[in-house]
Amino acid sequence: MSERHRLTIPETLKDGSQSSRQTMDIMEEPATPKKVKKRTQVQLSMDEELARKMEEEERIRFNAEQEARALQEEEEERLNLEAA
Repeated sequence: MSERHRLTIPETLKDGSQSSRQTMDIMEEPATPKKVKKRTQVQLSMDEELARKMEEEERIRFNAEQEARALQEEEEERLNLEAA
């Protein structure tokens, strides 16, 4: 291993002679992800399905609330016109 690879980031920054490109070379590569177990895959897919269902229910509830609010505003507007 060369001396450059043995330097820590603080030593490299203190030295000042190392370029930022060389500093980037010091950083370790992320570890490759471990293979996901079948049980975990099944749980993740179930979680994703539940999240989709919950999102759809929330969207339906939101649309119903928006529609009810719009109908209420129309009714109030109609009543205000009749009162005038």
